[in-house]
Amino acid sequence: MVRLDALGDTLLSTPAIDFLKERVGAENLLILVSPGMGEIFGSVVPHREISPKMGEQEIADLLDEFAPDIVFVFSEKKRALRAAHLCKASQKIGFDPGWSQPLRSLEVKRFLTLRFSIINSLDSNSRYHEVERYCRLVGKGLSHKFLNGAGLRLFALGDQFQRDHNSTRLGFQWTRKWLQGGWSEETLAGILEALPEDTVIFVAPGEKDWAERLLPESRRSHLVCSPNLLDYAAEVARCRYLVTIDTGAAHVATAVGTPVVDIFPEAKAQHTVPRWRPWMVPHQVVLKPSAPDELPELIRRIARARAALEKVLEWKQGLHFSQR
Repeated sequence: MVRLDALGDTLLSTPAIDFLKERVGAENLLILVSPGMGEIFGSVVPHREISPKMGEQEIADLLDEFAPDIVFVFSEKKRALRAAHLCKASQKIGFDPGWSQPLRSLEVKRFLTLRFSIINSLDSNSRYHEVERYCRLVGKGLSHKFLNGAGLRLFALGDQFQRDHNSTRLGFQWTRKWLQGGWSEETLAGILEALPEDTVIFVAPGEKDWAERLLPESRRSHLVCSPNLLDYAAEVARCRYLVTIDTGAAHVATAVGTPVVDIFPEAKAQHTVPRWRPWMVPHQVVLKPSAPDELPELIRRIARARAALEKVLEWKQGLHFSQR
């Protein structure tokens, strides 16, 4: 399986990978992933991290060394498609964007032996969640008509991993992605001001200095910068829920069972929300207004979403206790 993409996309493919692992055995799988993504699989699923400098023929040679019967191309990057095309596997299976990208569709038809049609246009409504896309692709390759995706997996955490269901702390993902569309740094400050004082603020190592510069003194003690993915996931699992702009953080939370308030840009939401919303966890979707001067409205929408999610969580907790 060729999966040369970022964190969120890699996690969204784990239900399909989990199905394959159970169907053919982990020893008969090889997942090619981007640098750092091997942390998802640990020693449970064989994988190789592929350097951005590795050429298409080198990737094809890696595949041929494994000698697969089938290569599933989950990535839509040309490098992944061409590498699969160059390898000697008899079946090369991937996505075909059809009329939404006609030139690319012609290229895909040349590179792949079996294709799953999927509309890939931000102006269209999404028919499938991303998890469903990968599961349907695998199902088509194995002639398995009814393949439904289970939850996301961080294989390296093992089946015994448990999240803290009794936690009351709230998580907030600090990332520059909040500022896309012309929004200012005051966006982050304004949202944080509306959240509880003890909110845990997650930040990637590369953005820690930036976060510390902008955060008031009272908030800095709640800043969490985990050195690796598994430590970060374990910290997120200790949260009652996570508030984040739509990014890989939402899918890490999903993988450990943490509910999410997921913020999507209002523009093109008919395509992005059905395709990338949190999968199989309680969540609320918030649409971020297109105009950068609508911070008060964004804060109101997040507050409504938090209140709605709290009601769901309180109901689930009550149901749990009544069953006991």
